[in-house]
Amino acid sequence: MSLELNAIIATGSAAAVGLVAQLPDGDQLAALGKWPVTLALIALAAWSVWLMYRQANRANDTLDRVSTRLGELCQRLSERPCIRDPKND
Repeated sequence: MSLELNAIIATGSAAAVGLVAQLPDGDQLAALGKWPVTLALIALAAWSVWLMYRQANRANDTLDRVSTRLGELCQRLSERPCIRDPKND
């Protein structure tokens, strides 16, 4: 066997022993079994926050368009004195 192969086998064996030593016991496995539900709830919360952000962004865009149009309407109405009541000047 070559020296590189021996080094790979030794490193792999040491890594495997380290991984086996870190395996959880029964209680920890039960706790790990709850993680998919927790991750799904985290994903749902993140999705709802993103939807709220998107809705707020669309509402801001709509309000900007409405205010721009109201400004244009005010400008057009101020240029047409026949529509305005002279008492309001």
